[in-house]
Amino acid sequence: MPTGYTSDIYEGKEVSMSDYLIKCARAFGAAITMRDEPLDKSIPVFEPNPYYKENLDKERIKYDHFLKMTDDEIRHEIDVMYDEQLESCKRLAKESQDRLKRYESILKELNVWDPPTVDHIELKNFAISQIGSSIKTDCIYSDYCRYPQKPTVEEWKSRKLKDFETNIEYYSAKWNEEVLHTKNRNKWVNDLKMSLGL
Repeated sequence: MPTGYTSDIYEGKEVSMSDYLIKCARAFGAAITMRDEPLDKSIPVFEPNPYYKENLDKERIKYDHFLKMTDDEIRHEIDVMYDEQLESCKRLAKESQDRLKRYESILKELNVWDPPTVDHIELKNFAISQIGSSIKTDCIYSDYCRYPQKPTVEEWKSRKLKDFETNIEYYSAKWNEEVLHTKNRNKWVNDLKMSLGL
């Protein structure tokens, strides 16, 4: 039975070795991203994925804006951020407390339930342990997420500066990798085509 790559040969169509290899190239190296596209679509000159470049540009714009901010603007941003964090913590703590009440309600009923047979004791123990595990993981916000710390202007500046430097370095490196990867993909395709006289 022919594959998608060999079907033209199977059906008796005129297929050169070059045409066949170009189709097969979709399953390898530079053209691997084309493996699900129609086999008669030609292999293009690849362009770098713009994701990292776009994010690098955005980060640089935000960084430039950051450098121009006054202390009053920073204080305002800190206040907004703090208020959002405080509201989020309050909401999460309330949800956590409500969840704990629901778990404890079921746990209370489980603790007084008498299993109908000895064979059901393990079911009761399992159900109790599941509630206990869930309480430990699902009800943690009420303990530690009540009061976020409001940074000083200098702390905020220092943290933001470090974040920008990290992000710009990351996106720059990733963009450079993407450009090099694309260059290598195109070279791979060109080397293949040159070896086939195309």
